Formats: sequence, structure tokens, C-alpha cells
Amino acid sequence: MPKFIFATCLSFILTGCVSTGTWPLWGPSPAETLFTAGLEEWRGKDGDPDAFEELMNQHPDSPFAAAAEALVDCGITSDKYREQNAQMAERLQALEQRHAWTRQELENERQLNSELTGRLQELETNLEKFKQILIETEQYSP
Repeated sequence: MPKFIFATCLSFILTGCVSTGTWPLWGPSPAETLFTAGLEEWRGKDGDPDAFEELMNQHPDSPFAAAAEALVDCGITSDKYREQNAQMAERLQALEQRHAWTRQELENERQLNSELTGRLQELETNLEKFKQILIETEQYSP
């Protein structure tokens, strides 16, 4: 009976190993270890972790390699968009400064226009007075 229990347990262990492809007592696979190391490197720095590169080179058929490649691609895309975003922020700042300057110039021009319009009305009033004085002067001239 103990041989039967031992054989049954051994068959369950071996069946589990065949289905997962790893021996459960050995710990994580080298690909999984590299993937975990790559994730830990990623937290500490910008750019592509060296462990991901090593994983993709040494274990290209591993699902961990596919996941690492996807993460690296996302990181590259993220870096590209971060750079574009920084450029657009600089452009926006320059445009906002130009807008503020243009708005100030517009306000200055409106003020000048108002002053010149008032001056023009004053000159037109003075011209009418001058015409009236001229007409009166001509009427009293011999």
C-alpha cells in the first residue's frame, strides 16, 4: 500500500511538471527570474532594463520575453510621447507669451485710437467754430 501511495504522489508531481514545463521544486524559470529583475530595474531608472534585453536574447520563445518586449515597446512609445509633450508645452508657452504681448499691444492701440478720436472731435469742433468766426468776420467786413 505505501508503494501505491508513493507511486500515486510521484505520478501527480510528474504530471504537474509535464503540464507546466518546470520542476516545481526548482523555483522560477530563468526567463521568469530575468523578467522579475527587469521589472525591478525598470522601477529604478528610465529606459530599457538590461535584464529585458537579456531575456529577449536568451529566451525569445518565452511568454516572459513577449511581455518584456511589449513593455519595452510601450516604454519607447511613452518616451517618444513624453518628448513630444515637452516640445508642445514649450510651444504652448511661447504662444501664450505672444498672445499676452499681442493682447497688450491691442489694448495700447485701442487707447491710442480713443485718444486720437477725442482729439479729432476736438479739432472738428474747433474747425466749425473757426468757420463760424470766418463767416461772421466776412459779414462785418466793408
